[in-house]
Amino acid sequence: MNPIDLIAWTANILFVLTYVFILLKIVDGEKIPYSALILTAVTCYAIYSLIGGYYPMLALNIVNIFFGIRTIYRLTYHPEKKYKYHPVLFHVVLILAGTILAIATKASAIEIFTWIGGGFFLSAYALISSGKISADGVTFNLMYMIAAGFYMVWGIVIGNMPIIAIETFLIVTSLLAIFKEQIMKLRRKLNNH
Repeated sequence: MNPIDLIAWTANILFVLTYVFILLKIVDGEKIPYSALILTAVTCYAIYSLIGGYYPMLALNIVNIFFGIRTIYRLTYHPEKKYKYHPVLFHVVLILAGTILAIATKASAIEIFTWIGGGFFLSAYALISSGKISADGVTFNLMYMIAAGFYMVWGIVIGNMPIIAIETFLIVTSLLAIFKEQIMKLRRKLNNH
């Protein structure tokens, strides 16, 4: 395995671990261990994107790194403070900025597609880190599933098996988590009647 694929595998494994850890409630989305795992993963992805020349993805991961450092700083020195994100506005601004950057750098359609997936991931990260959504809720899992779908297409186009394998796992896991949440809602409704 070449070093570039090893970096991609490392990033993807860390993303899967954070996702599984948060679903199993091993880590809390508003605590330092979660943000540290995400920060490590996006740093690996930034290196991978730089080496591979995927500049829109590099820009997205630089935003992720900044957000991760800022979140860890907040959790360390001001844990009582909460970020005030507007989910739709945050996502739209992120996608627009990425699309403009991708067009300005004459990125390919697949790179723009990947930026959109990254936007879903970053938005889910921002929302869970700020306590706006729950890890066992449909919104978080749906955002992760959509992001994984975009990344899977990118993996297929560039022929990267680590990305394809991990994103397949994330899609299946997200679907199972959404299904489980819907079953739990149905049970709560039935118990209340």
